[in-house]
Amino acid sequence: MNNMQSLPDWTMEQLGPLGIFLVIAGVAFLFFFMLSRWREWDFARKRNGYTIDDFVRDMRVRGISEEVSRAGYEVIQQEQRVRFPVMPDDHLDEQLGITDIDLMDTLVSVLTRTGKERKAGLMYMPLVTVEDLLKLVQVSPSVRIQDEREKRLA
Repeated sequence: MNNMQSLPDWTMEQLGPLGIFLVIAGVAFLFFFMLSRWREWDFARKRNGYTIDDFVRDMRVRGISEEVSRAGYEVIQQEQRVRFPVMPDDHLDEQLGITDIDLMDTLVSVLTRTGKERKAGLMYMPLVTVEDLLKLVQVSPSVRIQDEREKRLA
């Protein structure tokens, strides 16, 4: 008896387990993909009728200007491709899928749209919700005011 297998025989033996693994991985991917889509659909269904004007009104009660609220809502919807109405208490990471680098990109976009700039050391708390993000933008200094101060000092 020859205990040595040829490479083609060994390869054929491995295809069975590899095929089973690939099928399981594919089914798992499909399951999680469908779960995420269902979650988005559920948010959209529950928030049907909630508009940008409702968001601006809710943010105004929390001390955020209309300009900052509209810019924040539009950036989150367009640049982060959120497919359901955004609400002030939405968690950036858990509900909207905005993490680290995307969060900084979102912050810069909202600051740019509102004519404000990011100041080092101004972040007074972690950015967890949409409200937290827009409060940081609200208290950020205006680029125009900063330019005028620099001109006076020169």
